[in-house]
Amino acid sequence: MNYLDVEAGIDAGTSYHTYFTPAGSAKVYYEEFDYTVDSVYLRDEITFDINKETKSLKADSLFLINIGKNDIYSLTKFYNCSMTPWSEKPGTPKKPVLYDYIPFKDSFGKGGMQFDVEYTSTDGVYLDPNKMYYNIYFDDELFTFYSDEYKNGLLGDADEVTDIPLTYNNSVDLMAYNNSRIVYFYTTGFKSFGIQILYKDGDKVYKSDMAKFVFDKDGEPVAGIKNATANEFGSAVKSVSYTDLSGRSISKPNKGIYMKTMRFADGTQKTIKYFKK
Repeated sequence: MNYLDVEAGIDAGTSYHTYFTPAGSAKVYYEEFDYTVDSVYLRDEITFDINKETKSLKADSLFLINIGKNDIYSLTKFYNCSMTPWSEKPGTPKKPVLYDYIPFKDSFGKGGMQFDVEYTSTDGVYLDPNKMYYNIYFDDELFTFYSDEYKNGLLGDADEVTDIPLTYNNSVDLMAYNNSRIVYFYTTGFKSFGIQILYKDGDKVYKSDMAKFVFDKDGEPVAGIKNATANEFGSAVKSVSYTDLSGRSISKPNKGIYMKTMRFADGTQKTIKYFKK
């Protein structure tokens, strides 16, 4: 079936229209850098095997959730994917993964953190992202976001907020891109910070385990950053590829912001926003 014209909806993080896009990939070796990347290209169609008993679909090839129809600007890549019917079920979100931390600097006027989230419960059930939120803690105290600090806007033009919707993006200091979240902060003097994911089902709130950064006396993080050489199941990285924010493949990132995709030996893959300093 040709999926090029099948719209996947509007991405909550970027507000772009997205499409199911069949694709293929090939290894490209850059001898001058001694570096191998996955080069992704568009295809006309993808074939799924149908299991009528479970009403599920499975494909041995690749497809993308892509912005637009003509050029590669993928939000997510699916290798050897399968799809099954979904029925909503509440559950406890998985613990977020901390990937990067930028200390507060007077010259910059703020610090930042980057973390990765999954839209699945600890039982492996898909959770509705529109019912998910995150909390930030400094020195184990729940942090309140105030509009006089976050001048680019809080959801609904609120004056203060503690629960930030997982899909919220003001494009400046509270950002969402695919599974990655970037939060800038304007506070100093703390010895630790933590992140917790919430799932709200009516009056019932399910909370993930806390992901936490701890600092030494010099303000350097000593615990909490995820080692990005393996995924949460311990599977090693098989290949790494980079694209710029326009979706173009980059062989060796220079200073700037890129999307880094890690493909693991178990067939899973993870894409994060990558800062090259």
